[in-house]
Parts: sequence; C-alpha cells; structure tokens
Amino acid sequence: MPDCATQFSEECKKSHLGSAVVELRYKARCRAAWGKIHGPVGTIGTVASTANPQNTYEARIDRGSDAHSRMVNDMGTKAAACMTVPGAGTVCTDWK
Repeated sequence: MPDCATQFSEECKKSHLGSAVVELRYKARCRAAWGKIHGPVGTIGTVASTANPQNTYEARIDRGSDAHSRMVNDMGTKAAACMTVPGAGTVCTDWK
C-alpha cells in the first residue's frame, strides 16, 4: 500500500512541487477517484477523468494546509489530479 493510501483509499499516486503535494486517491469498490492537496493557502487542486478531461472538480486551500476535491466516477476511464501553487507553478499526477 503506498504511503498516501488510507482506510478510505486503496491506491494513490503523488506528485510534489517543493513542499506541496498533490495526491490522486482511488477506491476500487466505489469506482471513484479524487484529489487531495497539501500546501499553502491559495493552492488550487483539480481532478479530472479521461471520460471528459475538461470537466474538472476543484479544491482550494482557503485555510489550514489541505483540501479534497469531489470524486469522479472512473469506471472504464482513468483519472489524474493537478495542483497549482501560487508563485511556484503547476504539477500533475500520472493518470490512474
């Protein structure tokens, strides 16, 4: 089990941008994927599926240091999560 998998997610892919982290979490039983971001206030995360990559769900850190996106149904498709850190750039996970 990857170090970012939890009781709620069986699989996880990570990407880093400095000390900020974006995770693509996945739960096979639910056929769902979602993004989790860890970073400074103002960091924006998105999750999308290959079924409709333009249809993304966004999460934003308004206070604290993490946030979760909504889940996407990834039945028969793949998903990826991205994160934009103010002043640092954007990074994405691989498609899962």
